Amino acid sequence: MIGTKLLHYEITQRLGAGGMGEVYQATDSRLGRSVAIKLLPEAFAHDSERVSRLEREARVLASLNHSNIASIYGVEDFGGRKFLVMELVSGETLEERIARGPVPLDDALEIARQIADALEAAHEKGIVHRDLKPANVKVTPEGKVKVLDFGLARAFETDAPEASLSHSPTRSIAATQQGIILGTAAYMAPEQARGRTVDKRADIWAFGVILYEMLTGGRLFQGEDVSEILAAVIKEEPRFDAVPAEARRLIRKCLEKDRAKRLRDIGDVWELLDEPAPAAPAPEVSARPGALASKAAWIAAAVFAIAAAVAAWAPWRGEPAPGAGAVRFTISPPEGMTITLANPAGPQAMISPDGRYIAFVADEGDSASRALWVRALGSLSAQKLDKTENAALPFWSPDSQHIAFFANNELRRIPVSGGSPVKIADAGSGDGGTWTQDTNGESIIVFAAHPAAPLQRVPAAGGVPTPFSKLADGEIGHVYPQFLPDGKRVLYFVRQGSKPGIYVQDLGSEERTFVLATPGRAVFAPPNSLLFVRDGALLAQRFDPETLAIEGEPVLIANDVRNNATNGRSAFSVSNNGVVAYRGGSGGNQYQLTWYTRDGKPAGVVLPQGSYGHIELSPDEKRVVVRRGEGDAQDLWLLELSTGVFSRLTSGPAAESQPVWAPDSRRIAFVASTAKGPEIRQTVIGSGRESVIYADGKTGLLEDWTRDGKQLLIRCRTRSSSVRISATFGRPSRMLASL
Repeated sequence: MIGTKLLHYEITQRLGAGGMGEVYQATDSRLGRSVAIKLLPEAFAHDSERVSRLEREARVLASLNHSNIASIYGVEDFGGRKFLVMELVSGETLEERIARGPVPLDDALEIARQIADALEAAHEKGIVHRDLKPANVKVTPEGKVKVLDFGLARAFETDAPEASLSHSPTRSIAATQQGIILGTAAYMAPEQARGRTVDKRADIWAFGVILYEMLTGGRLFQGEDVSEILAAVIKEEPRFDAVPAEARRLIRKCLEKDRAKRLRDIGDVWELLDEPAPAAPAPEVSARPGALASKAAWIAAAVFAIAAAVAAWAPWRGEPAPGAGAVRFTISPPEGMTITLANPAGPQAMISPDGRYIAFVADEGDSASRALWVRALGSLSAQKLDKTENAALPFWSPDSQHIAFFANNELRRIPVSGGSPVKIADAGSGDGGTWTQDTNGESIIVFAAHPAAPLQRVPAAGGVPTPFSKLADGEIGHVYPQFLPDGKRVLYFVRQGSKPGIYVQDLGSEERTFVLATPGRAVFAPPNSLLFVRDGALLAQRFDPETLAIEGEPVLIANDVRNNATNGRSAFSVSNNGVVAYRGGSGGNQYQLTWYTRDGKPAGVVLPQGSYGHIELSPDEKRVVVRRGEGDAQDLWLLELSTGVFSRLTSGPAAESQPVWAPDSRRIAFVASTAKGPEIRQTVIGSGRESVIYADGKTGLLEDWTRDGKQLLIRCRTRSSSVRISATFGRPSRMLASL
């Protein structure tokens, strides 16, 4: 279909397909805009029932003029094949967003509010959607929600009482397909799953399921096939302990299996939303007025007891948290200083194991003034540690008496009370470390000398580092290690490779155990939690440090935590007794793309501020390609500058990055991180297909495309150095230069 013209609509890209039709992106040559085209699969183009459903969807959409419902522009006929012309909605589906993990409460409620507004508009017109699910909800880059696909919608007032599944409003398309349910099983109301008459309360049920999944990041009703899912919908009672307390009453009322007890009107949902309990007064922690709000502020959440902290992170226990809860307060940097922006999304502030001190790196706006500072949480001031210039990425000794840090390609340590730093070992720029006593009484440090290297170990007293871990094929680096409580095993993050995520490895062995797939570093919090950041939310998940088993679903600890999805860094730390420190605000990959005239004047914003990476403008200046997402969910997106429409360019299971435009502006090469290692691929704009150009399992960076369009420049890492080579579509060529 790509390149086909239907009347004055030229098909440019396939967007998706479902039981009710295929959807394509097209260009309207008359009005000069991009649209979405929905047409029946060719095999069913003349099926009268499917055609009538398509026409009914058009009438439904035409009657619903609402900002949260995708608009219809018209119904067309080409060669006897009818199709809908609709608003092209940019962004990702809610299904894609939930796949990355729980949505922060405030964001989830805002999305839910807009979905509810759309449903209320439909219900006021006497229309029930009947197929509401995350895949049918899109969220634009600006946060606008659009409800899509009213293909199963109908006026619920006209539904006659029917008990047979084969005659239900969600029955199969044809009588010969009797018993096949069109609506997605996991979001069906119990009466819908039983094949009974449905009304607007079926949409309210689906709304409750969607809100539950946004807040928990997991599927509510599961099964190996449709029959098992339907059985779960009908019989299983949902567990609400993973849902934030503020939203439980709302979701419970939406998910009443007896629809007579279910919420009747979607417009009433917010009356069921419980306001959060008032926060405890923040203690006075700074002598400087106005110190509580700062771009570089760190927040420390001091939990009264470790039992309370664990209960707060582990609602799967079904027990209320003892004590009065958490006290939250803000720690500002010293007067005239800012928390350093070097390695901005990394843990540049670390809570001591005993929870009494916070060590952080601060500067006066330049690297020359960067140094290590320490502040007791019970004090109003911080103390600078002398001779710690260019310090970065501090971590603590197990007794909280010393701090190790990276500076000037060395790993050093210094007493918390100050003094002269001692060199421990030669190191690179560093990417995390951990310190413990081993079984023989010798103090051991395991550290990442570089973000793109395996881990090393060295005596804390100093010495020559020896390898601790070994990179597997396709892995870029092992970073941010942490000793588990037994002092014999180390938890660390593996960047890229066939199975990136969190692993545990014994001090005396190269064997390692996979624990959890995360987009970045994780931290063990005694006695049984792993903390990690996903999509800006700090989450905790139950973890047994003995068996290394993960249990239950992640629980939200804090929103808006600074992180960098590209390299797995995130700005938080936790003590052994439940003190959590995190840095708020967006990560280091927040950008805004703006046109400027040659005399330096702004000429319009191309991309609003957001989390983008590898931004590349096409040679003809008509499109921009960017990387969006976290970890393995990183994809390339295309922005049409003339229309402002975002569309997904890649959507495979691999993480795609480093896009490079061909001189003709029609092709893009990029790096895909696969199980076998990095691959250089290319795609033609609008084709929806990818082809491998070059794959050696070791390729590091994609540099450029030559002007004749015949060669790519690729930078690969060897044992001795980095080299730049030329690859000619499928085979390596000569080495051009040694860097």
